[in-house]
Amino acid sequence: MAMLGSPVPGLARLLLALVALATPTSSLHGAWRPRAATASRPTRRLANIKSQLIIARLEGARDSSEGGTPGWSGLRGDPGLIDITVVPDGFRTGFVSIVGSPNVGKSTLMNALVDDDLSIATNKAQTTRQRITGVVTGQDFQIVYCDTPGILEPNYRLQEGMMQHVSAAVTDADVLLVVTDIFQEQLLESAADHEGFLRKLVETECPIIVAVNKIDLIDDASTTIEEVTQRWTTMLPGAEVVLISALERLHVGSVLEKLTARLPESPPLYPADYLTDKPERFFAAEIIREQIFKAYAAEIPYSCEVVVTTFKDAKKILNIEAEILVLRDSQKGVVIGKQGAKIKQVGIESRLNLEKFFCKKVFVSLRVKVDAKWRSSDTSLRGFGYLT
Repeated sequence: MAMLGSPVPGLARLLLALVALATPTSSLHGAWRPRAATASRPTRRLANIKSQLIIARLEGARDSSEGGTPGWSGLRGDPGLIDITVVPDGFRTGFVSIVGSPNVGKSTLMNALVDDDLSIATNKAQTTRQRITGVVTGQDFQIVYCDTPGILEPNYRLQEGMMQHVSAAVTDADVLLVVTDIFQEQLLESAADHEGFLRKLVETECPIIVAVNKIDLIDDASTTIEEVTQRWTTMLPGAEVVLISALERLHVGSVLEKLTARLPESPPLYPADYLTDKPERFFAAEIIREQIFKAYAAEIPYSCEVVVTTFKDAKKILNIEAEILVLRDSQKGVVIGKQGAKIKQVGIESRLNLEKFFCKKVFVSLRVKVDAKWRSSDTSLRGFGYLT
């Protein structure tokens, strides 16, 4: 695939989209998120995608011969399949990278924009560790969102890898969505100086939208909305500032409208019901890791990694076995808790959230293992997806 930030000619984008549609599900390595109201898993519906695409083309040609609009209605009225060989005039497709400091609500905003819980979100900083993609397709647009780790000064190899994801996301974007909040008066000026991040924003030719989050808490802030808006207008004269509450979904629709207007004209790159390029095992590990962030304090969440060792999707139940890696023996005892009470609670909360995500019964088995080098070993970090 071409680099996300590289100008992709219309024909190349169309070919990429055709490949995505014509590739069997097992090769796409993507996860189509099942909805609670859906009787069958969407992955099964895409099993015969090649023959379905041919039928859609034939129906589009028939509609055209009968005076109708060719192609775009999809397969037999199914909104989950778009015939991308003929798209509406002015259709827009592009990549939107969501960047900003830790704990300003980037992941919450990402989830609101895709209307699904793809990115784990907690009240602790640095919850997101790598880029997470979410695809949203509308009648006249397709946006590929990219949630990123919060910008920080790296203290160890894992964090260096996290910042590599951020730098790549800035380079790859068609539109940059910079997220701040009403409490972040010094956002990007200190932690990001080592990367020259603010300078990159100022110098980039990429359109920028600044989303000022948490305006529902403005009464608790030491600043005013006007001051925050003026601050960003001064720092990034070409950017447009939007005031939002991602948690309350206030003005999120306005962000979507402004993003869509700035996308390049291009056919879609993915099927209409394609949600992400991450496999289901990734989301299983992330959901368990989210519960670790919620259950433990101090250094524990930042010293843990989750590795899914077994992922068996049976007809009636999903069996998941996972290892929680920690750096030291003393952390292993804290994670397990007295008589196993703590790890049991993490398992219960993980199971409930996994069942909500996968829309079926889930069995979860957790083990705790000491790996003193998982956070510093390049080999381990590449295996986890933190280094390329």
